[in-house]
Amino acid sequence: MALSVLFYGTRGQIMSVSSDRLIYGGHTPCLTVNEGEERLIVDAGFGISNLAHELMNGKNGPARNEFHILLSHFHWDHIQGLMYFSPIYFEHNRINVYTPFEVDVVKEVLNLLLDGSYSPFNGLASLPCTWNFVKLNGSNRVGPFNVSFHPTAHIGECYAYRITSDEGRVVYVTDHDARSSPANESLVAWAKDCDILIHEAMFTPSEYSLFPDLGHSSFISAMENAQRIGAPMTLLTHHAARRNDSELAEHERYLEKLFNNRDRKLAFAREGINYRL
Repeated sequence: MALSVLFYGTRGQIMSVSSDRLIYGGHTPCLTVNEGEERLIVDAGFGISNLAHELMNGKNGPARNEFHILLSHFHWDHIQGLMYFSPIYFEHNRINVYTPFEVDVVKEVLNLLLDGSYSPFNGLASLPCTWNFVKLNGSNRVGPFNVSFHPTAHIGECYAYRITSDEGRVVYVTDHDARSSPANESLVAWAKDCDILIHEAMFTPSEYSLFPDLGHSSFISAMENAQRIGAPMTLLTHHAARRNDSELAEHERYLEKLFNNRDRKLAFAREGINYRL
């Protein structure tokens, strides 16, 4: 059973769906790490709404009533899809939410999201599903996966995840500034020897120079991290919202010339593509 990664949302900041952004996708961040019929959901941008339909209706595996979600942090683009995750509206479903944050903090943030201002619901307790919040600590077992975490260099608290099983190792790094810093050095050392590296790469170098303190990476610094981490496959994500398919394809070709080789491949992540080891 090969480990694989499937993206349901690849954009940063805001959703951006239009006819010239269909190849790489336009939903905000969400992906699954998969082993056999096991699915571990990572982040809850708008892409999670399409994923919910698949999981409840048995596409790519049996229909299920228990779900496992890792959240990297609570910025809007990473949690805004949670109220459209249809399993929360059914009483037989159990939603397990994992983060390194204190459970009371997670509940406070999500209760704000569901406080009646942005939806017809008034808090987590008003929903029929069963919620289970787990504070991650060191290395944690979630289904067939071991999950560990590392802080990123971002505005506010945010975490990268290392997800491992007998079939391989995936590292997910979102909302991280990959320029040289003690924080980045520590993250690179922690991420080494993974099989698939998912690394945010929101800016061109010239864009980064305009916004150097937002906690996001340029294409080049992200790929410099990837080279040092040494993953056979690097998937760049958190695409700038208004960057269209042709622009992403052009940047992808440029980076391939600089960084691709026989042993290590890169790609800009696309929604709907199942990336396998």
